[in-house]
Amino acid sequence: MKKIAYFLLSAAIAAACVIPAQAADVTALKGTPEIDGVIDEIYTQSGSLKTDSSLFVWATGDDAKAASDATAVTYFLHDDDYFYFATEVKDGTLVDTGIINNWQADAVEHWINFDGVKASKISCDAFNTSIYGSDYTDFDKCIAATTQGDGSYVVEIAIPIGSFATGDVVPVSIQVNDFFAADAASGVAWGSQKTDNNLTLSADEVTYPEPEVAEDETADAEEPAAAAQTSDMGIAAAVLAMSAAAVVIFKKKH
Repeated sequence: MKKIAYFLLSAAIAAACVIPAQAADVTALKGTPEIDGVIDEIYTQSGSLKTDSSLFVWATGDDAKAASDATAVTYFLHDDDYFYFATEVKDGTLVDTGIINNWQADAVEHWINFDGVKASKISCDAFNTSIYGSDYTDFDKCIAATTQGDGSYVVEIAIPIGSFATGDVVPVSIQVNDFFAADAASGVAWGSQKTDNNLTLSADEVTYPEPEVAEDETADAEEPAAAAQTSDMGIAAAVLAMSAAAVVIFKKKH
């Protein structure tokens, strides 16, 4: 009996110490990317979160969990006006469902707790059909872009920063929805809606890459003209020489 009690107590202590799989401390550096659906190099200098099948949220349809191969990495940046999220999703069953019932789509959901009371959902699907969600009012102020690759897509979004500022810690989480057909009858979500990650808005700034310097095409274009000019001078000199020779011959005859 004592052994059973000891086992149950140990199990209870272990359960109490378990940290949610996605709960993490993440740092967002300060920088302003171009919103074009491309993960700029400055994103990779900043903090990121991984989302995969270890973070189950919901499933609908038969064998949806087993059918999904979706994984994702989300990168974070911020400036004085916006949060920036750029998520690359690996998805071998990418499908354009439109957006059914405000959630059924291959999409990335960004969960942010702005007021410390309730999380807001700001979503964008893989094809940038629209920015949508719940418990949020400034969808029209968000900016998003997406790109699609071979078995992958990127969702990049700028979300107004609200009352947050540099140095604050923002409760956030990421959810990735994966559907398998246009009717969205079967799908699964990985990630979290609990805003259980602590995103610190760092004062440290990203290092922007040096702009590429274009070659001086003007100088290259002038070279043939200079060569042509040299050739023209040679022809002129030859003509003058022939003229001089003609004069000498003429004098000799007289």
